[in-house]
Amino acid sequence: DWSRDLAWGYFSKPPVLPALIRLSTLLAGDGIAGVRSLVVFLWTLTPVVLWRLVWDMFRDQAPHVPVRTRLLVGAWAAALASAMLVFALIGQVATTDGPLLFFWALLMWFFWRAMQTPQRLWPWVLWGILLALALLSKYTACVAVVSALWLAFKQRHASIWQGLALAFMVCGVLLIPHAMWNQTHGWPTLRHTAELLAGSDSAEHAGAVFSALKYTASQWVLVGPVVFLTGVFGFIRWRQKAPKRTDETRPKTGGVPLMEWAWTWTWPIWLLGLMQSLQGKAEMNWPAPAVLGFALMLALWQGMTTLSWRGPWLVLILGAMVGATVSL
Repeated sequence: DWSRDLAWGYFSKPPVLPALIRLSTLLAGDGIAGVRSLVVFLWTLTPVVLWRLVWDMFRDQAPHVPVRTRLLVGAWAAALASAMLVFALIGQVATTDGPLLFFWALLMWFFWRAMQTPQRLWPWVLWGILLALALLSKYTACVAVVSALWLAFKQRHASIWQGLALAFMVCGVLLIPHAMWNQTHGWPTLRHTAELLAGSDSAEHAGAVFSALKYTASQWVLVGPVVFLTGVFGFIRWRQKAPKRTDETRPKTGGVPLMEWAWTWTWPIWLLGLMQSLQGKAEMNWPAPAVLGFALMLALWQGMTTLSWRGPWLVLILGAMVGATVSL
């Protein structure tokens, strides 16, 4: 129904999801598959974006790393992301999380590219456009700004701050139609989102400690057993081998290790989700984009300690099996 009456906003959602459904039904009809197909396709593309991001990270900051290793670490990132249980739980339906995670992955990739040549303007303009599309998918994307600002602080490069200012201005201009729609209708989307996060409209209001524990458990559910066990076994293997972390296995960018760069796209949104859960309501899928930075971080670790293609293939297959079993 939303997609049949396109607007710049809706009561509970920004406009990107209905627009995607409109295009999807035009291409594939009004059935269930037609409604969902384009959004599901974005879930499919998201791990590919992570793979390309890994390639660029090694190309720009660790060119000495062999091509095979770059491809392998990228495969780890794509496989780990695909094996996350969130891809099975939410990745088969048309919700705002599909475009949100896709644009979040693009924000990670293009922020990396913009950081490499911070004096150039067009990468920051493009990043501002992507940020606007992410926000018009789901307001959760505003936390990506926190990650970007933290990385800019760590880099301590004036051109990055200037580029971010330009990106924010571009984003702000593109959000004007959505803001005008909300202002005309009494800000329904913002009020609905605030009420949802505050838990004021829910009968599930619980104590702060219980809600925080429930939130923490829910995030491990989104990660899923395959990725969790992969991390555990990888840590055990790493401790047994006790590899020396030389400069070749720890490429850096501007003083920020690559694993820390990846983690920066995870910890702010997980932390804010935890703080929100302390109000008495734990939102399971609100911090869903955190799994992308987490998958990237695990991939950088696994790929540099386990130089075998069997690992990514095994994770991908097991993740598909577990996800299909849960879905069915």
